[in-house]
Amino acid sequence: MRFKKIRGHSRIQQNILKWIDNSIDLDIERFKEFNYQYEKINILPWMNQPITKSQLIEPNGNTKKEILNGLEIIYDNWKSQLEKLGQPYYLKIWLNEPRITKSEVVCGIKEKILKFENSFSKINCEKNNSNIITSMSSDFKWECAVDEDFIFESEVSQENFLHLDEFFSERRLLNKAIKKGYRNEIVENSSGEKAKVYFIPKGKIWIGGK
Repeated sequence: MRFKKIRGHSRIQQNILKWIDNSIDLDIERFKEFNYQYEKINILPWMNQPITKSQLIEPNGNTKKEILNGLEIIYDNWKSQLEKLGQPYYLKIWLNEPRITKSEVVCGIKEKILKFENSFSKINCEKNNSNIITSMSSDFKWECAVDEDFIFESEVSQENFLHLDEFFSERRLLNKAIKKGYRNEIVENSSGEKAKVYFIPKGKIWIGGK
């Protein structure tokens, strides 16, 4: 995997501010209809990246700091709005490390509370070893889980890929998952059929709330 450098940092700062401004308010009407809402880091150039051999470098320095600050601003505003509903709710930051741009703020009510609470395989992590956690507000309480991608065994066939190199890449990943004995389950795929899915560890997810 090759990583591409990021250019246009002043524009990225503007994109971060727009993302925060567009995300600080819950869509209350939609929230009450579906019982959940989440906000991913929808910031160019990281959002909607195509699947290619090269990926953008994760944000660092001031850009990383401002994104983390943006997640907390969104969290705090949502918390204030959720309190006004007068009912139990789930509200957390799901903070990926090192894949920061996969992070999100997630909230839910009713049946979504239990679903979100059971979304991850919790593990023990040393918080002081994470420069992401130590840069966040001390008001947060954190739990740690495994950050995973997944791959369906049945979908790794040449006919499902436009380019051979993408197929070979996925096949190598699947073979690695099988050889290393990565966690796997039998689930329903998008066609409603039973299929085996392998979970590929990518790092940690810090689950934080105040």
